[in-house]
Amino acid sequence: MEIMEFRQRMIDCAIKGYDAQGFHFIDSCAEKLSALGGDDMGIVYFATLIHSNFGMDALASAQTFIYSLLAIALLTGWLGTLIAFREAAQRIFVTLGFGLLSIVVFTTHAGVYAVSSALVIMVIPWLVALHRSISTYRNQYLFAGLFLVGFLFAITDFVRAYAGVPVLFFVVTLLLSSKWPRHRIRAIAVVFLIAGAAGPMVYFGSLFQDRDAFLIQQDPGYTPPLKRHLFWHTAYMGLGYTTNDFGVEWSDGHAFNALEARAPGTPHLSVESERIHKQLFFETIIAHPVFAIMNYAAKAGVLAFMVILFANAGLLVRENRGLDPPLRFAFLSATAIASSYGILAIPSINYTTQLVAIAALYGIFSIAVAIPQGFKSSFLIPFQRRD
Repeated sequence: MEIMEFRQRMIDCAIKGYDAQGFHFIDSCAEKLSALGGDDMGIVYFATLIHSNFGMDALASAQTFIYSLLAIALLTGWLGTLIAFREAAQRIFVTLGFGLLSIVVFTTHAGVYAVSSALVIMVIPWLVALHRSISTYRNQYLFAGLFLVGFLFAITDFVRAYAGVPVLFFVVTLLLSSKWPRHRIRAIAVVFLIAGAAGPMVYFGSLFQDRDAFLIQQDPGYTPPLKRHLFWHTAYMGLGYTTNDFGVEWSDGHAFNALEARAPGTPHLSVESERIHKQLFFETIIAHPVFAIMNYAAKAGVLAFMVILFANAGLLVRENRGLDPPLRFAFLSATAIASSYGILAIPSINYTTQLVAIAALYGIFSIAVAIPQGFKSSFLIPFQRRD
């Protein structure tokens, strides 16, 4: 599992800052004490905890966290599929499916991006199990399950920005389209979902507040850095996915160079840098509209191929033999949101592990539902002989 060099440096500097000052997210490698900025700070936090408890270096701490999270997600998700599917043939199939999915997840060089797939793999099988037992479960199971989903959503989103959003859409779509209880119960379920997310969000926010209060004591002129994801920075780089004659590239270095050329001295990871990258983005697509359309069409084609490849035969299951409409709608909404990341940025498998996991789970579950009904009657076989 590769960790990008700049992220290794960020984790290393944060570890040194924590060891020296006792506060998270302090950059001790700068000329003076300063704050680490940017998104995906969760991996910095958890790598620091692992280092503090086990003495590992920055790279080993980050890799241990990512591998452990993925292993827990795969094991938890697999157990959820065993609850969702009770027949022996179904369980054998989903176990094989999860085995193949684990190979894909662990062999991609996605680094922190692999974390995006963890919540999908961990939670969606249990939501499917809950939905399939709709006639027998109690409301308490729904409330407790969504509280836990909210809790895990907040943690995953802290580690990788927006990683939990497709699962959130999956939950909301399932709540709205399924035969789950009355509107009042659904509203209470949403409250539990929000309550579960609130705890981690408040806690992680307090870590930044403590850090900022400490740095203000050291330097009264200190200004906290941007903590959210660099949306327009990424959108501008995403224009460089296809070859072009005007110099836009999929590269942080290019984006920073363009920023320096437009507004020398503008701090990276700042509100002002985001404003300038937004200007550059719209200037480019207005000046080259055909290029922009072709660029996004190329990305959409690659993402569609990924869905077909990993959902595979699950897409051929007859509509009345596979997943019921609420689950199909939920998977569709999650797929749309996960695809938007590849459309905005780059449709690399390392960057879209979340989409890969959603497509793979759809394929596994669609076929598992159809297994008891027989192969020939369950699949749309293109060249099936008609007598």
